[in-house]
Amino acid sequence: MRMTLIAAILLSLESVAHAGFVHVSASGTFGPLAPNSNTIAPNENFSVSFDVTDPVVDFAPARFSNAQYFLNGSPVMPSINEIDFYADFNGGLFNLFFSDGTTISFFGDQIFDVNGFLIPGTYATAGLFPDGAATVTVTSAVPEPSSLALAGLGGLSWGLIAIRRRAATV
Repeated sequence: MRMTLIAAILLSLESVAHAGFVHVSASGTFGPLAPNSNTIAPNENFSVSFDVTDPVVDFAPARFSNAQYFLNGSPVMPSINEIDFYADFNGGLFNLFFSDGTTISFFGDQIFDVNGFLIPGTYATAGLFPDGAATVTVTSAVPEPSSLALAGLGGLSWGLIAIRRRAATV
């Protein structure tokens, strides 16, 4: 009984830890072969950040918000329309799709586990399309207060059930 209670509480806490959004940011430099456009420029620095709903699905558009893209420290328009994450066998990391048709692809190790949950850490890209290199950082999800309250209520309920069962057997 005690092991069942502990397992139920840990399972509740694990699901809460993965709830909500995960923050992803990347920065790097486009290489000399990069085309020159509103979103890409040869030998120029860029940065991007966004919040994405955890978990993500391989090879499918992710739900995201707060997307910001900068080229040489200045905000860039057009906006990001879509973000897709990819497993290792599909190239790894993610693609950014802009409203003007531009795509920037980040290649490297897969940054989510088998269940689609993003893995916090810092990743160096193996490549960047059209040309360049970048570093990607994934920051852990911060549970929403309502999720924490729900997990606490579940734990309290399990505790009360254990107390009632113990009292009934005495």
